[in-house]
Order: sequence, then structure tokens, then C-alpha cells
Amino acid sequence: MPEVRRHIQHSHQSVDEYTYDICDSNFVQSQQPFLNNAQALQVIVNCDDMEIVNPLGSHVNKHKVFMFYYMPANIPPEYRSKTDVIQLLAVARTRDLRDGNTDSKLLADFCNTIHRMSGQHASAW
Repeated sequence: MPEVRRHIQHSHQSVDEYTYDICDSNFVQSQQPFLNNAQALQVIVNCDDMEIVNPLGSHVNKHKVFMFYYMPANIPPEYRSKTDVIQLLAVARTRDLRDGNTDSKLLADFCNTIHRMSGQHASAW
């Protein structure tokens, strides 16, 4: 998307000492990919629990699912909450995620791709 590319190419980092956004934080600015490249892609991953209920029929069941989303952090915060920007990453049953490190297995391909794009090994994160 051209508008996303424009935001990535022209950083919205603050020019003063105040933190207005995640890209202004000491944590982000101290990470190796962002030290070497101000245009490096920043990614935010969020998660949310959701309950799905079918009230019709004789078997009324609740199905709890856990949803993971991602969005680029390079764009200004006022655009990040738009539904066009938020991308669904994964969906899993909540009870399956309680069984151990299923979430790391579920997100392994995404995390490995991000690590490859950054030029760093997964162990460095």
C-alpha cells in the first residue's frame, strides 16, 4: 500500500526527548535492526480472547477462542486502530493454548519470518 510505504520511508519519531509513540521508546530505539535502519519494519502483535455462542438448538455451547493480530508500528498511532491496518495472524481454541507452549508453536512461522527479515537469529530476541 503506497500510504504505508510512505510512513515507513518517512519516520514519525519525535524530534524532542518526549515519548509519544512506541517508536520513540528506549526499547525500540535500542534494538539492533532499528539502530542500523530508521526505515526498518516495526511490528506490534496483539491478542484477544473471544467467546462464540450458538444460542439456537438444543446444544448451547460456548466456544472460547484466542485471536492474534499484528499491525505495522511504523505508521502513526491514529491510523493503527483502523480495521484495514489490523491483520489477523492466528486463531486457536483457548483451552489448547493452556496446554503448554502452543502459542509459540502457533506463531513460530511468523516469528521466524520476522527474524529472517531483521537479519538476526531468533535466539537474539
